[in-house]
Amino acid sequence: HVDLWNLNKNMETPVLRCENPNGRKIALNKCSWSADGRKLATGDLEGTLSVYMVDRSVAQPRNEDFQQFQDRIRQLKPIVHRSPVESRGNF
Repeated sequence: HVDLWNLNKNMETPVLRCENPNGRKIALNKCSWSADGRKLATGDLEGTLSVYMVDRSVAQPRNEDFQQFQDRIRQLKPIVHRSPVESRGNF
């Protein structure tokens, strides 16, 4: 299954769960959203590709929800401070 969260509301509980149509419980290795946000493709450990349709209300958030999320992201503080040398790609 694939869980989707609304980080504006709850960071612990998903708002939507997309179940695998075969009922299989295998680790997902990759996922990709369609350009319009309505389809989610996932690939699992055994090479199976699953495509999920997502309701428009999930795929296209309201403007105020999107703005609230952007505001929340701006308020986040970095966990680790990087020096100017590290931020140039030198690890």
